Amino acid sequence: TYGNGFSGNFGWFFSNWGPSFDVRGSNGIAEDGTIAHPYDQEQYNDDYPEFIGQRYQYRAYESVENFFGRGATYNTSVGIQKNYGSSSIAANYSYLDDGGFTPKLEDGSGSNTYKKHNLSLGASSQLDNGLNVRGSFNYITSGRKTPPAATGGGSGPQFAGAASLFSDVLYTPRSIDLNNLPYESPIDGSNVYYRRGSPITNPYWTLNNITQEESINRFTGNISLGYDLTDNLSLSYRIGVDQYDQDNTYKANKGGAGIPDGLFTQSQRRNAITDQVANLLYNFQVTEDISVEGIVGMNFRREKNNFLIDRSTQQFVFDLFTHQNFIESSTASFSTLENNIGAYATATFGYKNFFYVGIQARNDWTSTLEPDNRSVFYPSASVSFIPSEAFDFGGSTVNYLKVRLGYGTSAGYPDPYQTQNVLSTNTRSFITNSGGVVNTNSISNQLGNPALQAEKITEIEFGIEAKFLDNRVGVDLSLYDKGSDDLIIPLSLDPATGFTTTTVNAASLTNRGIELGLTLTPFRGKFNWDATINYTRNRNTVDAIAPGVDQVLVTGGGFTNLGNFAIPGQPYGVIQGSAYEKNDNGDFLVNSLGEYIETQGIEVIGDPNINYTATLINTFSWNNLALNVQFDYRDGGDIYSTTTATMLARGNTIDTDFNRFLPVVLPGVLASDGATPNNIQVYAGDAFFSGFFGASEGSVFDGTNIRLREVSLSYAVPTSLLEGTPFGDLSFRVFGENLWFKSPNFPEGVNFDPEVLSLGVGNGQGFDFLTGPTAKKYGVSLNLTF
Repeated sequence: TYGNGFSGNFGWFFSNWGPSFDVRGSNGIAEDGTIAHPYDQEQYNDDYPEFIGQRYQYRAYESVENFFGRGATYNTSVGIQKNYGSSSIAANYSYLDDGGFTPKLEDGSGSNTYKKHNLSLGASSQLDNGLNVRGSFNYITSGRKTPPAATGGGSGPQFAGAASLFSDVLYTPRSIDLNNLPYESPIDGSNVYYRRGSPITNPYWTLNNITQEESINRFTGNISLGYDLTDNLSLSYRIGVDQYDQDNTYKANKGGAGIPDGLFTQSQRRNAITDQVANLLYNFQVTEDISVEGIVGMNFRREKNNFLIDRSTQQFVFDLFTHQNFIESSTASFSTLENNIGAYATATFGYKNFFYVGIQARNDWTSTLEPDNRSVFYPSASVSFIPSEAFDFGGSTVNYLKVRLGYGTSAGYPDPYQTQNVLSTNTRSFITNSGGVVNTNSISNQLGNPALQAEKITEIEFGIEAKFLDNRVGVDLSLYDKGSDDLIIPLSLDPATGFTTTTVNAASLTNRGIELGLTLTPFRGKFNWDATINYTRNRNTVDAIAPGVDQVLVTGGGFTNLGNFAIPGQPYGVIQGSAYEKNDNGDFLVNSLGEYIETQGIEVIGDPNINYTATLINTFSWNNLALNVQFDYRDGGDIYSTTTATMLARGNTIDTDFNRFLPVVLPGVLASDGATPNNIQVYAGDAFFSGFFGASEGSVFDGTNIRLREVSLSYAVPTSLLEGTPFGDLSFRVFGENLWFKSPNFPEGVNFDPEVLSLGVGNGQGFDFLTGPTAKKYGVSLNLTF
């Protein structure tokens, strides 16, 4: 209903708080319902003289909804297998071609593509001398191209020197015809857009001028040997390799708002892992009722990483991407080498077929810790009892019952080179006026910690497995209590020390939870109905961190005053940021302008940890036809959503499509006395803008959601119909994924999916920085065997 502007008046802003589209002759709209052309700007007069003095219809345009298209994924695989007596061989090849839903480029190619080839081969043979030989390898090559998706903060990229496609698409004003306006200068190729001064980049310019490319080649392979020494003893040895090569390229032409001078980076990552395992396996029947089996072995793992990056800025010739075409260039590289040795033994004692005791122990030696701390021993033990085997319950009421109790320990190790100070070299740091070159050798900003130790993790788990009523009801219940001590975290230092960070053992964490699986078969026969319910719940608490430190920033997406923090007594990763001031009753304080008051410091404004998750999978089958339906439910888990806050604050969602001439009174109390209910009327746009962009707390929403994860219908052709054909099996499947979701605590018009991520995989959770949408997927598959 409304377009670009603020306070009900037209203006070339980021916001959509302008006049309604039926306004004529006022609020900046001419009598004929037009405004100046978006490109009737002095800065574009040479580029587009045809727009000088031109008028532009002020109306609603379909922009954002028509920006996205349909992607298509093709996945084909072929496998063969053959047995030759005591030997066998198998091979498989698959090809994936995945095209995303962002628009095509000007040359007609896809802007978001992913292609992968996967070839695997395996063979095994039992030799006449008793030696068993197995081997396999897998080769994967993939290429990915994508437009930039850096984090956004509501008006272009969050940081200078970054670019984001989605951040400039999602809050485009309703009165801007994004898809039919030119996006680049015909003179020099630079960005053109409606906003005066070009402080944001036209999404189509970003799409066609900034791209990320990735190429990966990965080889994994292993050879294993096995030999039976006796009927009770056997030896095995396996060596495996994992070679990973990754090349990344980032290309940005000059002329954009986020990266005005252009950028060209190329990086190479080479990762090689060698893993060797030697085992002695034993299995003895001590008496008629007592048995023992286990493993004694050693493991040696070696990992080597090499990384090289070339970065060039200040592009000279537009659209030419060679490092020689950029004025400033720099190169950085690093290598790491890590060795781990492990020795271990396990033993499982069984009494008859219903009572078992297991004992495990392992000692590791790691090269990433100093000699005094690099040896780590961690034992484990378990007990299980199967009453259904020990006693005759009779009938079909109890078909199976098992009770288990386990105690386990493990360790975590730091990345290489955290325990010692390291030097960094930099050639050509300075060039003097006379042309002299100055090379430098400096100490890293990270202070090494020679006292660093391994993380220690202990866990107690109790579980019950049971099947009842002729196996129609199944239960798998686990209760666990997991403690993590000496957790390795980065710690900021006062720069006056000469360092900015160090790595310390500074945190203790407790996780307690429940995992419940329930299977039901209400109908069994010609028509079958199988249902599976999975429920998980975890509660974690930070027990302690380093002495003298009251909190640690876990990750902040580039911020120091907004992010996930570890705070004693709080859940791990709580969100801290600026908040709104409140009285003792929790009522928001309102200033004399009728707006909320932002706190000076930061405080806890959200908990991203989910209360619990539940999954319901129903499978209905009749003859050779099967229908599978899966629902997922997530309860709680706060999300800091810039997407939601931006669209609300800028009036760019149907949630703000109301009579904006009616004043708004924000709920709260007057700050003057902290008790009187707020009675100050404000303009709706001001209320929304300051409410969601004032303090970080305004951007936090409860992430509860329910979704229809998958629906599939499959049909297997009866074998009787395949007689006389070359097919052994033939089946069809149609499916849909992520078909529907509902997030009841988010504004309806935003249609926000809590499964989007902005901080990647790691400790960061609960943050959305204009990440871009998730997608529905519909598909069909055909499976054949010969």
